[in-house]
Amino acid sequence: MTRFRSIAWTLAASSLSAAPAFGLGSLVTPAGTTARVELSRSLVVRHPDRVEWIVQIKWSGDAQRAGWLLPVPDFAPDPDTGSSPVTVRPFASGALDELEAATAPTFTGVCDGAPTQEQAVAGFGESWRNGNPAVSARIVPAGDILNGALTNYLTGAGREYEVPDAVAASIDAMVDQNFMFIVVNLDMAASAQDPIISVSWPGAPADNVKLGMRPLGDTLAGDRGNVLFWTLSSGRIAANLPTTPVALDGIDFVSNVETNYEAALRTHLDARQSQAFALESAGAAPTFTHPDLVAFAAEGGTGYLTRLRGSLLPAALENNVATTTLRPAADLSDYANAQTLEGRMCGGAMPDMGTGPTADMGPVPTTDMGAVGPADAGDITDDVGFGVDPDGGNVDEGGGGGGGGGCAVRPQGPFAGVLALLGGFLAVTLGRRRRR
Repeated sequence: MTRFRSIAWTLAASSLSAAPAFGLGSLVTPAGTTARVELSRSLVVRHPDRVEWIVQIKWSGDAQRAGWLLPVPDFAPDPDTGSSPVTVRPFASGALDELEAATAPTFTGVCDGAPTQEQAVAGFGESWRNGNPAVSARIVPAGDILNGALTNYLTGAGREYEVPDAVAASIDAMVDQNFMFIVVNLDMAASAQDPIISVSWPGAPADNVKLGMRPLGDTLAGDRGNVLFWTLSSGRIAANLPTTPVALDGIDFVSNVETNYEAALRTHLDARQSQAFALESAGAAPTFTHPDLVAFAAEGGTGYLTRLRGSLLPAALENNVATTTLRPAADLSDYANAQTLEGRMCGGAMPDMGTGPTADMGPVPTTDMGAVGPADAGDITDDVGFGVDPDGGNVDEGGGGGGGGGCAVRPQGPFAGVLALLGGFLAVTLGRRRRR
């Protein structure tokens, strides 16, 4: 029995379908209701004296209210005032929308350096909805969790959240790693909003940022934990796991507005059993327009923007990715989110040229043909290299109607060439006799 379960949790077999899923943090709901996190996107800002973690989840289910449990590094309250150095505030999802527009991987088709009509954006999920502008949250330090405070709060009157065994085990594991929890009370229909919250704690600009990831895998039921991290800091950031771009030679257009990027991303990450992150963008932060982002940029030390993407398997989250550290990257070079790819038709077959030009193959004029010399005969032989004459394979000799009676022009060796010359000579002779 885990330490967190200081009172008995009951989870009847009939309510297993109500078990929560996780993005970053976990959701607990009243018995008989469901809430499932589908995606999670976050921004980590390295302020001069603190770390700010802004996280938003996309969730679904029939729950009208839920408790969102977020693990953050543990800090004890001030012994004199009892206040926590950790703060929680609402945040506008429009700021993350601006980051998405500025950093999403984009691909343009080219052929021999010239752009084609192919243009694709590999964004992170569909459009995100606004979060709750109000915040009702409880900060519970690790010491209080060990004494049952989190248990009592979650099951208290007005909440009555039900906590599965897997959630309780993850809470204990995070407390062992020096994490505490913030409970954000979500009082809304799951289909109405995508909750977003900002959490800050003390930290120097050079400190690594450690995030608790294990709860992400408790109830994914074979699915993946799809996460996106932005960081605003003084330089490029990487995870403590391998952090490299997806190889461009594995990405192709599948239509004018779509690539196979998602499949290539998964292949790239699964080569390391999903214990890796893909670098999608790294460079100087753009000129922001959203007030929150403008305020971050004005502080200084937050002028570099990095975008990392993960698609994490449950086995990885249970072990090597239970906690993830964001830290300065060894490679400090920029990486652009806009890339070019060879278009789908580049290097393919030449356009269909048909069976040859028709202007040179029309009927032979009946007036003033002039003499037919060897050069003209050679031209005819070259033309037939395109294939059978497009007018049905017969050369109209003029005045005959319908092209009947002639022979298909095909390359058949020297003897056929001699016959062609003789035929040309006879045609000229006959033409001259008609003019007399």
